[in-house]
Amino acid sequence: LFVQASANFLQAAWELDESVDVEENLRHYWSSIPVAMLTLYLSSTGGINWGEPAHPLQAVGMQYFMGFVIYIAFFHFAVLNIIT
Repeated sequence: LFVQASANFLQAAWELDESVDVEENLRHYWSSIPVAMLTLYLSSTGGINWGEPAHPLQAVGMQYFMGFVIYIAFFHFAVLNIIT
Protein backbone atom coordinates (compact mmCIF):
# COMPACT_ATOMS: atom_id res chain seq x y z
CA LEU A 1 0.00 0.00 0.00
CA PHE A 2 2.68 2.50 1.02
CA VAL A 3 5.02 1.44 -1.79
CA GLN A 4 2.37 1.84 -4.49
CA ALA A 5 1.31 5.23 -3.14
CA SER A 6 4.94 6.35 -3.03
CA ALA A 7 5.53 5.20 -6.60
CA ASN A 8 2.45 7.07 -7.81
CA PHE A 9 3.53 10.20 -5.95
CA LEU A 10 7.08 10.00 -7.29
CA GLN A 11 5.77 9.66 -10.84
CA ALA A 12 3.57 12.73 -10.40
CA ALA A 13 6.35 14.61 -8.61
CA TRP A 14 8.75 13.88 -11.44
CA GLU A 15 6.29 15.39 -13.89
CA LEU A 16 5.66 18.43 -11.66
CA ASP A 17 9.26 18.79 -10.35
CA GLU A 18 8.22 18.53 -6.67
CA SER A 19 10.39 18.79 -3.56
CA VAL A 20 13.66 16.87 -3.69
CA ASP A 21 13.68 16.32 0.10
CA VAL A 22 10.37 14.45 0.08
CA GLU A 23 11.45 12.45 -2.95
CA GLU A 24 14.71 11.37 -1.27
CA ASN A 25 12.90 10.32 1.91
CA LEU A 26 10.28 8.37 -0.02
CA ARG A 27 13.00 6.53 -1.93
CA HIS A 28 14.90 5.89 1.31
CA TYR A 29 11.97 4.46 3.30
CA TRP A 30 9.39 3.27 0.74
CA SER A 31 11.24 2.44 -2.51
CA SER A 32 10.43 -1.29 -2.65
CA ILE A 33 8.54 -3.99 -0.78
CA PRO A 34 11.63 -5.27 1.13
CA VAL A 35 12.64 -1.72 2.06
CA ALA A 36 9.09 -0.91 3.19
CA MET A 37 8.97 -4.11 5.27
CA LEU A 38 12.26 -3.15 6.91
CA THR A 39 10.94 0.37 7.53
CA LEU A 40 7.79 -1.02 9.18
CA TYR A 41 9.86 -3.43 11.30
CA LEU A 42 12.35 -0.78 12.40
CA SER A 43 9.57 1.73 13.11
CA SER A 44 7.65 -0.80 15.19
CA THR A 45 10.57 -2.02 17.24
CA GLY A 46 12.30 1.30 17.89
CA GLY A 47 15.10 0.88 15.38
CA ILE A 48 14.18 4.25 13.92
CA ASN A 49 11.87 6.99 15.10
CA TRP A 50 8.51 6.32 13.43
CA GLY A 51 8.14 10.01 12.60
CA GLU A 52 11.00 9.87 10.10
CA PRO A 53 9.30 7.52 7.60
CA ALA A 54 5.88 9.02 8.41
CA HIS A 55 6.85 12.55 7.39
CA PRO A 56 7.15 11.89 3.62
CA LEU A 57 3.84 10.00 3.69
CA GLN A 58 2.11 13.28 4.60
CA ALA A 59 3.10 14.62 1.19
CA VAL A 60 1.74 11.49 -0.50
CA GLY A 61 -1.61 11.77 1.24
CA MET A 62 -3.10 12.11 4.68
CA GLN A 63 -4.78 8.69 4.38
CA TYR A 64 -1.36 7.00 4.01
CA PHE A 65 0.06 8.98 6.91
CA MET A 66 -2.90 8.03 9.12
CA GLY A 67 -2.67 4.40 7.98
CA PHE A 68 0.94 4.34 9.09
CA VAL A 69 0.12 5.96 12.43
CA ILE A 70 -2.71 3.45 12.99
CA TYR A 71 -0.31 0.59 12.15
CA ILE A 72 2.21 1.85 14.71
CA ALA A 73 -0.52 2.34 17.34
CA PHE A 74 -1.96 -1.13 16.70
CA PHE A 75 1.46 -2.72 16.90
CA HIS A 76 2.35 -1.01 20.16
CA PHE A 77 -0.99 -1.44 21.91
CA ALA A 78 -2.04 -4.86 20.64
CA VAL A 79 0.99 -6.86 19.56
CA LEU A 80 3.41 -5.72 22.26
CA ASN A 81 0.81 -6.15 25.02
CA ILE A 82 0.20 -9.74 23.91
CA ILE A 83 3.90 -10.52 23.93
CA THR A 84 4.60 -8.98 27.35
